[in-house]
Amino acid sequence: MHPGNTIKVCGGLAKQREIAVGVITHCIEQLLPRHRTLWIEAEFKDLSKDEVLGYCYQTDHNFYTLELEKYQIVYDLITTTCHEMVHVKQGVRGELRERNLQQYWKGEAIKTVMTYNHLGPKVPWEREAWDKQYPLAHGYIRSTGNRVKNVKLVEDRCMELY
Repeated sequence: MHPGNTIKVCGGLAKQREIAVGVITHCIEQLLPRHRTLWIEAEFKDLSKDEVLGYCYQTDHNFYTLELEKYQIVYDLITTTCHEMVHVKQGVRGELRERNLQQYWKGEAIKTVMTYNHLGPKVPWEREAWDKQYPLAHGYIRSTGNRVKNVKLVEDRCMELY
């Protein structure tokens, strides 16, 4: 990742923050390798009332905020972060835009019926995020070697601390 990119993670446990930084860095290297001006903030929150594991918001040009459920197992944390980073890629590349409460996918207006907490995998940007989250997550886990060698042990330890 280029040193011009900035990643800030707050909330959650130290191990969760470490994993989030690693996954975000991996996703930038895979999805946006030439970008040098990204600012990504991730915050661990209790999202259980929303019944989601994460959100992605574009707050300004190349500024993104990820909200991640703090009570999820490590594998889900990795896949959720990858999923939300696909949305970052979509925003950075201009594939997904919103103007006057209308969403545009690759320049074409998409008619959607908004549900309470998400649009589901039927819209193209969610379909792409669902399709890419597992290959990205597995690539991250393979690339970490011994650091996340035993995901189950890390999960158990993180859940014990809550």
